[in-house]
Amino acid sequence: MPGSKKANLTKVRDAKPRVLASSEKPWMTPRRTPRSPGCHAFVEAIIMRIKKMLLVLLAAVLPLSAQSQSDPYRFIELGPLDEAVQSYPLDINNRGQVVGRSGGWNSSECNAVLWENSIPTDLGPLDEADCSEARAINNLGQIVGFSGTSVSGRHYAVHAVLWDNGTITDLLMPPGDETALASGINDRGQIIGAGAGDGQYGLLWDNGTITKLEAIEIWWDPTASQYGRLGPFAAAYGINNRGQIVGVSTTLTGVHAVLWENGIPTDLGTLDGHNYSEAFGINERGQIMGISGVWADGCNAGLCSAVLWENGTIMDLGIPMSPAGLPYGINNSGQIVFTSSDRAVLWDKGTTTELGWGVAYGNNDRGQIVGRSDDFPGGAALWTR
Repeated sequence: MPGSKKANLTKVRDAKPRVLASSEKPWMTPRRTPRSPGCHAFVEAIIMRIKKMLLVLLAAVLPLSAQSQSDPYRFIELGPLDEAVQSYPLDINNRGQVVGRSGGWNSSECNAVLWENSIPTDLGPLDEADCSEARAINNLGQIVGFSGTSVSGRHYAVHAVLWDNGTITDLLMPPGDETALASGINDRGQIIGAGAGDGQYGLLWDNGTITKLEAIEIWWDPTASQYGRLGPFAAAYGINNRGQIVGVSTTLTGVHAVLWENGIPTDLGTLDGHNYSEAFGINERGQIMGISGVWADGCNAGLCSAVLWENGTIMDLGIPMSPAGLPYGINNSGQIVFTSSDRAVLWDKGTTTELGWGVAYGNNDRGQIVGRSDDFPGGAALWTR
């Protein structure tokens, strides 16, 4: 594989996930201050022995369904390309292959990475570019993302790319554009992402053909600053094997989550009182997860919530979100992983489980979760039962 570089470092630790009570939420749990070793060690050791004895007794009398909620997840450290560099695993397929990047978010020195059995491989960039990132992987092992390429030696252009069987391919862009990135791929090889030229729009690559996923409408907001007049703007974030695509678009009333079917966009709307939403993923059952809130600084003020769209309705999951804490993945069982108040969290049919301090980015149908954990120097982690 071009530019391949491997490192072997695997560590396994027992995590202690907490299934939260209905009255307790992850953002309400204070960060615990580590205790200093000393005179408390002996007492704590006795307490731990008593707890273990109680757990053995409880296991004998509790039904299996009750025990399954408290089964511990294991942290598996995903080895870094470089011991001194942070890693960001972003997606995982049903074969357990993990993709992401090595290198900080604000660094131009970044490398797209594939982890197999916790061992990383550098996927390599286009034309010796300084930066690449793998965003998604399908169950066939095809990987999509982007690579930074130099234009006339003066500035950076971001190109959407596909890695397949060790070969990187520069995906087509609409004429006149210099920027595009790929953010999802289904098992049919359909690729989605976003491009920028005369406005920003979603993109679909399908059998060598590129299609623009246009915005629904321009939203005129004199107070808006992030997108100026706010439109036309659209981006595609998720796709399932039926070809249904979800993302975000400007509309007449705000920036809203959108569903594209056969190129036709449908406004998914927001929770009552909100004017902003985004959809980040869709599974084979058509369940869509995302966020709803108040535009501008609403999320920073705690005015955004994780939501689930299903059968034409939107449900508030009751979990406040922020730009640094978003729902990122949904599998075919409807399990959603996200980050709230610096914690990796799993939502499953109304039950919220705190995985620990860190960030959860993606999950697969086997219940495996990838992200970053504060327990490891490099940060890259896989949670598995």
